[in-house]
Amino acid sequence: MRIGRWILSAIVALGLVGWGVYTVRLQQANHKLALALEAERQMTVNDVAYHTNQAQTYLGKALASGSIAQTVRYLSNVQQHAVDAGNAFKQLPIESNVGAEGSKFIQQIGDLSSSLANRQAAGQEMTEQDRTQLTQIKARADQLSANLSVALADFTGTNQRMIQPVAFTPNLLLKGYKMQAVTKPASGEQSPISYTQGGFTTVTDTNKEMPTLIYDGPFSEHVSKEPPKMKGPAITQQQAEAKLAQYVTNFAQYRVTSRTEVNGKIPTFAFLLERSGETGQFSVNIAKEGGYLVQTNHSRPYNESTLNLKDAKAKGSTYLNALGFTGMVPTYGVAEGGAATIVYAWSDGEVLHYRDQIKLKIALDTGEIVGFDGRQYITSHHTREKMKPTVTANAAQAKVNPKLAVQRVQLTAIPNNAGTGDILCWEFTGLLGKQRYLVYINATSGNEQQILQLIESDRGTFTI
Repeated sequence: MRIGRWILSAIVALGLVGWGVYTVRLQQANHKLALALEAERQMTVNDVAYHTNQAQTYLGKALASGSIAQTVRYLSNVQQHAVDAGNAFKQLPIESNVGAEGSKFIQQIGDLSSSLANRQAAGQEMTEQDRTQLTQIKARADQLSANLSVALADFTGTNQRMIQPVAFTPNLLLKGYKMQAVTKPASGEQSPISYTQGGFTTVTDTNKEMPTLIYDGPFSEHVSKEPPKMKGPAITQQQAEAKLAQYVTNFAQYRVTSRTEVNGKIPTFAFLLERSGETGQFSVNIAKEGGYLVQTNHSRPYNESTLNLKDAKAKGSTYLNALGFTGMVPTYGVAEGGAATIVYAWSDGEVLHYRDQIKLKIALDTGEIVGFDGRQYITSHHTREKMKPTVTANAAQAKVNPKLAVQRVQLTAIPNNAGTGDILCWEFTGLLGKQRYLVYINATSGNEQQILQLIESDRGTFTI
């Protein structure tokens, strides 16, 4: 009898242990599934924000365009991004009325853009009524983009989660699972999507533009896939190290702690430097062919700023001239986090060549150069024949949308779509309403080549 009870107790104990192991593994599997689904949902949120932002940007370019062909192109881009944004919006785990309202509005943007693009392609110019309607839609798209940015920032900034893993508790087993609505959590806590719906509900409520994709200069990320045009005799690692004194300001204060080689598109000798009493390292890459400075990055902390963006541009120009990079003109830049990032483009005295550019990062406490990126310059810079326009500035301006209040005209060479050559253009900087644009008119054909929107803030000027 006792043996029977012992066997029964053992079976029950083993059953409980097995159930416990099963429950733990099920909990782990549920947690992994929740994390995977969370990552997917967060990607969807970013997709909605990205495509909505792109749609409102192309709407602005369509309004600024004076070319039917370019307007059709921009409106077609609006329609495509609107479709992608609408599809992503439908996948968000939010209340159906909120998702339906947002998706419906985005679809309306796409439908209107598609209709106008088709009419333009058929040779019907945009009427004043069309422009008024497009301007109104643009304002609402700006609003939508801004609110999505706010909702996304609020969501990520408070450590929110859309999918909360289910805890397998005795209460769950006895009463079952029921999703509970929650309010904004206390600091450090998490909640499911119930709280974040409040952020998405505001999508159709308020107005303000906040572009999310900004760059620190026209064509600043247009890196060519061609091999570097700047080459020279091969140098040794010892010869490269000897050049550090030329490239690094106050080099005597540093010591070399590491020497390696990097075999990328531009093969380099890489050095790590340290300065006594300072945290952070200073990396310097020097080209194996020609000994050109390719990249530097100094990760030191910054003290209180004593320089502004204008001061930083002057410091950068002095540094580049000292290294022999002549004709470099500061274009656009941003000052934030204790440093200024500025893009310099090469000018032959008549034409500003955007492909031949160097990006500098300058500390605003001392004016020290804490970052250098010369990859585009090394890849693109070579002896060119003088580029001469066959279309005059006046003739080019006649192709610009007459509603754009032109403030500045400049002859520039911008990269072609492949990034392998230059397109000579007249660059017109002007205002359309309260927004500033760069309009590029091909100086050979007279066609509208490109439009960029300028975003100006107290930190600097950007383009999208």
